[in-house]
Amino acid sequence: MNYENALAIRLSLETGMRIGDAVALPKSALNGRELTFKAQKTGKSAKAVLSADLARRLSTIATDRWLFAGRDSRKHRTRQAVYKDLRNVAKQYGLVEHVSPHSARKTHAVGVYRSDGLKACQERLQHDREATTLIYALADKITAERLPVTALDNNDIVDKVASKVVEALKKILFSEHSESS
Repeated sequence: MNYENALAIRLSLETGMRIGDAVALPKSALNGRELTFKAQKTGKSAKAVLSADLARRLSTIATDRWLFAGRDSRKHRTRQAVYKDLRNVAKQYGLVEHVSPHSARKTHAVGVYRSDGLKACQERLQHDREATTLIYALADKITAERLPVTALDNNDIVDKVASKVVEALKKILFSEHSESS
């Protein structure tokens, strides 16, 4: 997986941003560890504090204009490019379950819901309706119910899928970065 695409997924995992918002960030959105953005879908503004490692990595790949430059440096990377890259990696790892960049937003929501509750999750995701947030906050349970149950129970299946995705991202983020340094 392309290093920049993996970073876009990681940004979504840390902040809950939609991948389209993440890849469209101008360089000026990042100030140290603080990220300021406006959601394209809702028009709502938000701030997020990034891990020091992610902020450093984003600063390293940023161009004069974009955090995630596209092939044409005058444009930002597309959400479709990240999607296609992630789907290829999922296929290489034998994941038959549907994994998309939006899975990172849902994973973030599950974590916020478990640690801080539904209201905090709703605010972080910028949802107007609590019912919408519940779909995200309970994404792990909903996904587990949709997957075919084998000898493993549903929680084991979700953990297995999540660990494969995390393992793939770690390999990409750490091996490709060290090779290009």
